[in-house]
Amino acid sequence: MSYIGVDIGTSSVRSYLIDSVGHEFTATKDITRKAHSKHTSHITQSSAEIFDAVKNTVLTTISKAGIRHVDGISFTATCSMVVYEVVGDGDEYKPYPCDYDKKDYKQNIILWMDSRSIAQSKFINETIDKSELNKVGGSFIPEMGLPKLKWLSDNKNESVELIAFELHDWITWMFTKNGQLDRKCLESNYKKLRYGSFDGSFKGIDPKHVEALNISRVQIGSSENMDKVFPVGTPIGKIDSQLGIELGLADNDTIVAVGCIDCYAGWLSTISNSVPNPIYMIAGTSTCFLFPIKSEASKSESIGGVWGPYKLLPDVELYESGQPATGKLYECLFNEYETVIQKEVGSSVSNSQIFSWLERETSSLCKEYGTSIHFIIKNYFYYGDQFGNRSPFNNSDMSTMIIDGPPFDGLPSLLDRSSKISLTIRYNLILEFLSFQTLDLIESFSSSNSIESIVISGSQAQNERFSKILKMVTDRRVFVCDKNDSCGVAKGAADLAAMTSLSYTGKNAELREVFVGTDDYAENRPLLVRKQQLNKEMAEFQLKFRNIMGCT
Repeated sequence: MSYIGVDIGTSSVRSYLIDSVGHEFTATKDITRKAHSKHTSHITQSSAEIFDAVKNTVLTTISKAGIRHVDGISFTATCSMVVYEVVGDGDEYKPYPCDYDKKDYKQNIILWMDSRSIAQSKFINETIDKSELNKVGGSFIPEMGLPKLKWLSDNKNESVELIAFELHDWITWMFTKNGQLDRKCLESNYKKLRYGSFDGSFKGIDPKHVEALNISRVQIGSSENMDKVFPVGTPIGKIDSQLGIELGLADNDTIVAVGCIDCYAGWLSTISNSVPNPIYMIAGTSTCFLFPIKSEASKSESIGGVWGPYKLLPDVELYESGQPATGKLYECLFNEYETVIQKEVGSSVSNSQIFSWLERETSSLCKEYGTSIHFIIKNYFYYGDQFGNRSPFNNSDMSTMIIDGPPFDGLPSLLDRSSKISLTIRYNLILEFLSFQTLDLIESFSSSNSIESIVISGSQAQNERFSKILKMVTDRRVFVCDKNDSCGVAKGAADLAAMTSLSYTGKNAELREVFVGTDDYAENRPLLVRKQQLNKEMAEFQLKFRNIMGCT
């Protein structure tokens, strides 16, 4: 038996294949995203580029494995939106330009981090039934699917008819239908998909809510041909025969299974029965926190600032919260200090090389000052909701706050873009902030006292300093994936594909517990706890400020 999982991330597509004897094969292909130079809230991608990247990585993994038959395939992706325009009488369609100028027909994906639909979010929060708001922690934010659907309706020509897909569902549709549109099926789906909506997505939302929001001539695409949204891992068809030939398969018997948004696949790939009462951090460009509960133990109670619970598997429901920018904060930091990085590290260097250099600089500072980095930067403060707040405030107006260090400390200003020490301080402040906010989010759960451990997957699981700070701040056990997890979410998608087999039983993830020296823990934790409390108060102050100034 062999299964393939494909993860469409923010910056790359990753495929993972596991064969009948447990051998693993992976492939990665970079993809691009575009932000408008002046209106940076508009961030788009190309479905043609992504489709080619998916085919490329799938073909590569099949070739590496040396096989010509695959039993199952499933897809996971960011919660982005693919948009088409209906042409003529509805028998044809073409990519619909979602860039700011509506000129580039290749850019027909509104990326998950796109935040153009601010006005639509406010309208939905004032209009939609409260039961829908409770599912998303009390309010919709611009990055969610439904506000983007409303934005499309509000900003298109009245005569234009559009079709919008969830990204993971679109690629499933492409692999089963090879891009062929069944209009009759589409209209049936729009009317009948009455449940199964996850974390503010639009697929599965009751059509009466769509109609109440005056969303007109924007159809909801779906890969399923039935009258409901199926659980993840459900087989819904076979791979298109022509596509199978293109990928080098000897037959078209490959089963395509229902996929999901990437964070849920990330959770599936890190489940371990050996971890006590965990919360799962799927930590990449953004970070999702998933807290699973047994369905029979749930009364489906909503929690302020927390999304869900959503029923992903027959016996499991999930609560969710998240940080809109985590790895993205480092990306922005490296762009700000590009000149310093080029001088100190070199041009055209990888992020891993930059992180390694920052770790060496951090160690040098600690040696020079004879104390830990947290005491060195204790007079600096950084609050990093640079792209709004997803949880627990669900507030897109939240932004950055800093307190610069006093000039007599002999350390540079945070605004000094020419100093390698300033860059090093900023790096460590981001690590602290992400840890502080993680504790805030954990405490948002009504069951937070029962959360004993944290499981980290994704790119940030490779940052040892971050995992140790997280342990000191939260005072909980921390576990990380035991090996490079660049394809961890794709592994989760492969698990979904394998669910089509009656013999599938799943497997525990390989995790490693993080330890902090007793002296380091005793020295640093009291300082970090005090700073974390101030972080919480600063967030509340920003909310108060924006409320008084009329921003919210």
